[in-house]
Amino acid sequence: MLIRIYFISGSTGFTFPTWRGFPSLEIAAPPSAPKTWFLGNGFPLDTDSDQDTNGDGVSLLMAYALNLNPNDHLTNQLPTVVLDSEKMSLSYFATSDGIVYKVETSTDFVDWIPEGVILSPLDPDGRRTASVNRSSSKRFLRLVVTAERER
Repeated sequence: MLIRIYFISGSTGFTFPTWRGFPSLEIAAPPSAPKTWFLGNGFPLDTDSDQDTNGDGVSLLMAYALNLNPNDHLTNQLPTVVLDSEKMSLSYFATSDGIVYKVETSTDFVDWIPEGVILSPLDPDGRRTASVNRSSSKRFLRLVVTAERER
């Protein structure tokens, strides 16, 4: 098992490039909320947030944004669209720090727009529902998440 020690610039008691025999890395500021979550789930601080570490099709950033365990197989835990006669809806966890959530709609899988998507207020569990009228026989919804720094 490879262990790497991360320490914030100005912290006392640490040395670079090793600390007590372990590789170390000095970082300029405290890590972002997603990066802190990566560390808490056993991933290195410099892990690529777009990485799909277990091959289930869910990036680490999406797992963080949806408050899912990245070590689980997440395919069956993703939000799913619910249809009724007038609208389609998608409910999702929407309160992870440092994340921008955007729901878009399309009729052709090519052009995606946020116009026409209605967002509910957050519920007490941090969930939100996005819905769109079914004005077309072909209508799709997608959830896009980005880290705030990537806007």
